[in-house]
Amino acid sequence: MTSTSRPIVFCSDFGYRNEWVGICHAVMARIAPNSWIVDLSHGVPPLDVMAAARLLVDSLTYLASDAVVVSIVDPSVGADRDVAIEANDGRLLVGPDNGLLVPACQELGGVDRAVEITSADVVLQPVAPSFHARDILCPAAAHLAAGMELEQLGPAVDPSTLAQLGLPEPLV
Repeated sequence: MTSTSRPIVFCSDFGYRNEWVGICHAVMARIAPNSWIVDLSHGVPPLDVMAAARLLVDSLTYLASDAVVVSIVDPSVGADRDVAIEANDGRLLVGPDNGLLVPACQELGGVDRAVEITSADVVLQPVAPSFHARDILCPAAAHLAAGMELEQLGPAVDPSTLAQLGLPEPLV
């Protein structure tokens, strides 16, 4: 790996019986060929944003501190804005703005800054209405892993406007 390449940690609810994960890998490898990709899980229950958020929070301790995390569980794909977030500890997270990333950011000390992913230099055209993972989110994660600055992905987002998802506390 070069000094500017970072690992990419990939999590989704895509399952293992189709080509979606492989296509996302191919897109990321083309953009960031020196970054290795870790498949955290693609077995998140379909459309279960809460389960994916829990999985991310529980996994953070074991992920490389310089990894770019891309997580995609999006029941309303295309309806939520696609965002990249820098947590207060410097970690970068990419995904739909549906609350999925916020619990992980809270675990990392909060959100330092965020952007909406809109840059023509990043987004693959034409964007498929149902495959933002391939066309927006994975390219953004790969560009960040290859050294692109967060601000180059698109306009700043006020962190207070990010969708919230509160993880329930366990009861005894």
